[in-house]
Amino acid sequence: MLDFVERTKYEGNPLIGYNYEAHIKGKATVPPFSTLLIGSDLCLMVNRPEAIEELFITKGKYYDKHPASLHIIGVVAGDSILFARSDMQWQQKRKVISSALYKDRLRGMAETIKKVTLTTIKEDWLKRKDSNGIITLDIGRESANLNMKIVLSCFFGQDFDQIPLVDQVFDGIKTKLPLGEAVHKAFEMANEREFQAHLILFTELQQYYLTQYDRELRENCGAMRNYIQGMIAERRKTAMVDNNDLLSILLKDAAFESDLAIVDECMTFFLAGTVTTATSVSNTLCYLVQQKRLEDKLRDSLGKNFPTFSNKHQTIDELGKEMTLESLELIADDYLKLCFNEALRIDPPVHFSSTGMLTEDVEICGFKIKNGEMMLQNIHQLHHNVDQWGPTHDQYIPERFDPEHASEYPKRHPMSFIPFSGGKRVCIGKTFAEVSYKIIVPMILKAFNQGGRLGEFENKDFYQNLPMNNATQPKRPVLNLILKI
Repeated sequence: MLDFVERTKYEGNPLIGYNYEAHIKGKATVPPFSTLLIGSDLCLMVNRPEAIEELFITKGKYYDKHPASLHIIGVVAGDSILFARSDMQWQQKRKVISSALYKDRLRGMAETIKKVTLTTIKEDWLKRKDSNGIITLDIGRESANLNMKIVLSCFFGQDFDQIPLVDQVFDGIKTKLPLGEAVHKAFEMANEREFQAHLILFTELQQYYLTQYDRELRENCGAMRNYIQGMIAERRKTAMVDNNDLLSILLKDAAFESDLAIVDECMTFFLAGTVTTATSVSNTLCYLVQQKRLEDKLRDSLGKNFPTFSNKHQTIDELGKEMTLESLELIADDYLKLCFNEALRIDPPVHFSSTGMLTEDVEICGFKIKNGEMMLQNIHQLHHNVDQWGPTHDQYIPERFDPEHASEYPKRHPMSFIPFSGGKRVCIGKTFAEVSYKIIVPMILKAFNQGGRLGEFENKDFYQNLPMNNATQPKRPVLNLILKI
């Protein structure tokens, strides 16, 4: 790795080469690779779409998973296919899990998403008025919990009016958290754990949970895994394994030979299944509040596609009836889809991919990368390269994805936008995430509408500078919206 650093002559810190100011704001282009210190391990950051194209497509047969991600996130997700090498067993398990997302099943899931969203808005959010009739929601937190209920209902056959609570402990204080928050918090803690001094100095201690922070992380993950184990036991007890949901599919397939393997995949699905939609929904709503032009344009577009949306005499329930998988497909390239893509671009749910590596010495973009060297797809950088996205890369502009506005923006490489990764390991839940988003956002905008406005920020500084809101940051922001009805 140090040989690589010397060859690249990168101008930043040779050990901690990823420098946000230099990469994002200082240069029109960035090098294909830079380096990042993860704990005590040096990792290659893949910054350019040309390099991604080689890794995913032209030389994709040499690109696979590096075991380091399992060391980092394994305490949360276990030994799931997310971290497995691309062998025959991985292919079989991926095929089984993908079957839960076939179109005929997505049709039923769309109805479930509507039901859960309607119930959450009507029976929870709208009943949170204070003494002055004001509803204030931390939209990041609420979006995470809403999406966890959706995932539990769609993939695990659970029908919750309230999201389940799990025991958690932080700084020695025991509490209960909604499952959605608990999963996200565990993911944040697992990422932050790597930067403890003893793990940076002694990587062999990774497998040991020595500090209070470590032990609490492991205990919290254990509580969530016990909850899933309880779901499995209940399903076996009632012999309800003939449903078409993911849990039934896993229970019946020989590829998942143990309950532990099923728990691992369920934890991964909880995490991956909620992160993308939760962050894209909450970030979109914040940008709509920040920019009236965007909200006006989206409301106008939704009104044209769904007549009940703009009719103030028709209810959110009637809008739900109008929104089907087929009707959503008819507006596949409308403004709602542009908003979805731009939310995923400007602040991707996961800024860096899980770790990968090449299985042979291979030349990528003119650099010889050695077998086994750890690599990360620098998704945030790819989504902000100035030569790909222009000087407005740090602004939320859905029109940049509209073919009719293509001449206003730089011509970009297809691999400059990879919120769902790509190649043979592209995210299998990307369609589910998009369908969820396209149902949730219109329903929220229908429910909260006073003079064409969703609401306002409690923190007025957000009108000028919205904080980052993604799954990989150590501490998520409080995104309080004062909603209007």
